[in-house]
This record gives sequence, C-alpha cells and structure tokens, in this order.
Amino acid sequence: MDNVLSLRREWKADKKVTLSVNDFVVKAVAVALRLVPSVNANWTHSGPQFLQDVDVSVAVATATGLITPIVRGADKLTVAEISSAIRMLASRARDGKLQPQEFQGGSFW
Repeated sequence: MDNVLSLRREWKADKKVTLSVNDFVVKAVAVALRLVPSVNANWTHSGPQFLQDVDVSVAVATATGLITPIVRGADKLTVAEISSAIRMLASRARDGKLQPQEFQGGSFW
C-alpha cells in the first residue's frame, strides 16, 4: 500500500490528477481477473459461465440506496481512465441517470 499511496501523491503533484485507493483496487482486481480467468465467471442454472470481458462493478451510495455501476473493460484501462470512469458513473448514479446496461451484467462485484 505504501507504493500505491506514493504513486497517488506523485500523480497529484505532477499531473494534477487525484486518484483514489479504490481506483487502484479496481485495476488490481481487473488484472487478477484477466490473469486467472476461471475466477471471471458467473454462476448459471447449468453451472459456471466463463466470461471474456473484465467488467468490474463499483458501489455508489445514492439518496435511494446503493447501486453498482460497471467499469467495462477495466483490465484494458489505465488507473487514471478507471478513475475517470468511476467519477462519471458515480455522478450519473447520484443524478439517477444510469441506464440499465450501466449497472447490469458486470463480471465482478
């Protein structure tokens, strides 16, 4: 974690970008799901369904409760891109503007 916190400070100082620890966690989860594809699966009536895409759901508190919008293709995004996607999705969630495809069907939540 020390390395993550150090990198956060560097990005904030050099690039004026604020990254959260959660952004790094989402990236780490996405990389792990790509490296261990047997974990990137959903359970169905007929057993596990192994997924090709790495779509990580993130929890967002709203006035009406918790919702989990999805960072699609998280394994292919940089930490900064993940951060931007989460901020956009969280804002849309809090404004009640998420579309069903933005919170249904994630591969990891």
